[in-house]
Formats: sequence, C-alpha cells, structure tokens
Amino acid sequence: MKKIKALYLISCREAKFGDRTIPYGEATFYAMPYPVSPTHGEHDYRNCETCLNHHKQIINLLKKKVKKFPNCCESHRKLLTLKDFNRSDYRDAAKQCADKVIFTYQHILNNQSSPLWEIEISKYINEVVDSFGCFPQGYGMPFLLDDYISIVKQLIDNNDNIKHKNHGTVL
Repeated sequence: MKKIKALYLISCREAKFGDRTIPYGEATFYAMPYPVSPTHGEHDYRNCETCLNHHKQIINLLKKKVKKFPNCCESHRKLLTLKDFNRSDYRDAAKQCADKVIFTYQHILNNQSSPLWEIEISKYINEVVDSFGCFPQGYGMPFLLDDYISIVKQLIDNNDNIKHKNHGTVL
C-alpha cells in the first residue's frame, strides 16, 4: 500500500448536482518508497550464490545513480522545490531496489509450476512496482523503477528455464 507523504492540489473544479454546485479538487500525490518482503519457496536467494552475486552487482550499479539523485534529470531535480522531499529518504534506494529485483526473481522461480503462475507472479510484481512510491505529476517516474524493470527482465531473458507467456516474458 502506498505511503502517501503529501497531497498536491492541481486544480479546483465544480460539479453540478441538481441546483447545487459542489466543489472538488483534482490532486496528485507524493508517496514514499518502502521495502518489500521475499516470498518463500524452494528457491531461496539467501542460499543461492548466483542471487547473492547479482544482489551485490545491482547495488554497485545503482550506487552511482543514488549519489546523483535528485540531480539526475530535470524532472527529479524539481523535487528539490517540494518541502516534503528529503533526499536522505533515498539513501538506501540501491539496496532496496536490489532486494526487490532478487525477491521478484525468486518469486518467479518459485511460482512457475503453480496452475495460476501468471496471476501470482503478476500480482507480486504489481505490489513491488507499487512499493517504489510515486512522485507528483510532472516530477518524473518513481526513482529506480525503470532499473528494477530492466534488470528483472534481463534476469528472466537470461534464464531459459523460466516460463514465458505467449513467447513474451512474464513482465
């Protein structure tokens, strides 16, 4: 569940209800990222040397991006103008993203034989994507979400033993 830190009013609107006019606001929000937990199954990342190595590599890859954030792009740079934004909230973003990648990969490996594998995997991925939080409209996509997606996709594409839906990937 998104942890909303701030709500920002975009515009005030009015709706007619009979002879009454009802004001309402159109808004956007800032939601904080939060960690996720791994699911359990036969494959356990804590006992898999390959997963542990991937985890370290992902952290090292993302550390540079975390150092640059929010000055990494024009959209994220605008976050510095928000009173609710605190750069230190993202200091563990590299590890948190690496955890999410490895937990997702483990979940995929552990749920392929389930009769509802597509639903179970998609549900978990949606929960993980939600855990990246949200920036207000115009402030860019959630930090490191694009890296999460591309790294998980790469892990899936590099494993011939992972089921694919309609010759695509589970993502």
